[in-house]
Amino acid sequence: MKPHVLFITEKWCDCKPEMGLTNSFHNLFGSLEAAGLASYSNIFFDEWSIENAVRCDEEVLKQGMKADLVVVTPLNGIPHAPHVQTLGKIRDAGIPVVAIHFDSVSPKNLAYADTMLPQISFNVVLDSGISYLDSIHSNRYVPLWTPQDPRIFNNPNKIRDIPISHLGTTRGRPERENCLNFVGSRGIKVYSRGGQRQDNLPIEEYADVLQRSLITLNWCENSKFKQLKGRIFEAMLCGACLFESENEEIGRYFVAGEDYVPFKGQNSESLSHMLRGYTEEKDGIKEAIRIAANGHKKATELYNASNFWKTVFDKAGINGHRHIDTDSKKASVKTPLAN
Repeated sequence: MKPHVLFITEKWCDCKPEMGLTNSFHNLFGSLEAAGLASYSNIFFDEWSIENAVRCDEEVLKQGMKADLVVVTPLNGIPHAPHVQTLGKIRDAGIPVVAIHFDSVSPKNLAYADTMLPQISFNVVLDSGISYLDSIHSNRYVPLWTPQDPRIFNNPNKIRDIPISHLGTTRGRPERENCLNFVGSRGIKVYSRGGQRQDNLPIEEYADVLQRSLITLNWCENSKFKQLKGRIFEAMLCGACLFESENEEIGRYFVAGEDYVPFKGQNSESLSHMLRGYTEEKDGIKEAIRIAANGHKKATELYNASNFWKTVFDKAGINGHRHIDTDSKKASVKTPLAN
């Protein structure tokens, strides 16, 4: 039998029903389901807390003790999540417990991730390969990419009738807003949508924009920190040519000028010139298509859902088969990085 994964996560974006479903539906649950490596179930701590007026610790213990791997997505400052000591009881029973962090570059969030380590097996960070290096527990962090559901993020060879797109909020992001306004003042049209938090854009429509874009723009900043945004992999899996603001994070996965086009995030004049060259000149369009094909190939072959989960399973000591219960008690599972 395949191993069974229990996800302990939020159901709604920012734990707010009006915001729609959390991205974990395609990032985590959908990617694992598509990879076919394990079965899974969910405990949504926000929904549970709202419906039952208590945290879900008792249910987490009940289901967690029957799982082969427990995956939690902690949200700093959210009161609905189970107590970390509850996760520790599961880990101490020999069941690996992994925390996946989508936002680790903030010192506050990283400090929060550190506080979990006495009770879990290890932390996975999806947005940086360097943010955790200053932690005294840096050997218990695993940097990976944001996995995507390939049934949503793929390249079905649609007509690319959107020359340039931008997806993601511009609220509170002056670098993005100023650049988009500037290139617009130069007569360059950018199809821009705000994503989930600004436009509440359905994920299928979001992917459709990328599948129809020749070029898509992405900025890597989060306040003053640079991040490995999940949009990098979304864009490439959908076959768009990614224009990415310069940052060292993306260089761990892709080659500038071969897999994506880097640009200086605050130099709008330079960006405007580049966009004209890649969308209005024959050779530039051919180059955008070439780069998009390279990025798509690498993202599809290397940074896919299957490789992501195989890496997590390997680190957690799960070999792809369900562990056997002995005398109604969970058999011992080796949990690496748990010292």
